[in-house]
Amino acid sequence: NVTLAVFAEQQLQYMRGMGVVDEKNAQTLAELSSKSDRVAVAEYMGELLEMDIRADLPKISVPFTFISPYYAPDFAPANLSEDAKHAYYGTLLKGIPQLNIVGITNSRHFPMVDQPKVFADKLAQFIKSLP
Repeated sequence: NVTLAVFAEQQLQYMRGMGVVDEKNAQTLAELSSKSDRVAVAEYMGELLEMDIRADLPKISVPFTFISPYYAPDFAPANLSEDAKHAYYGTLLKGIPQLNIVGITNSRHFPMVDQPKVFADKLAQFIKSLP
């Protein structure tokens, strides 16, 4: 059973290392996310990690845009380029008929926080492209 203090520290470390680029944003998001119900978060994550929806991906019948954030310093140790990361996501999403992978650089897991204008522009482009 994780204490509130430990959960808050875990949220901060996640936001600093994987969530967002900017320290101030990391602290703000960690403070907000640490207010979540710890049991509910653990249950949700457990259920999410158990899911395997690959067989259902070809059933998606609408245009599907996937945002692939990329922060170069995170991937430099593995020598993983932005194109390679996007290609990897393409293999995970294989089967979606109308798949479009859109990269957003200088951002981590939450590109809408790291690069809000770029994210908004990409979202607007996707919406405008819909029939």
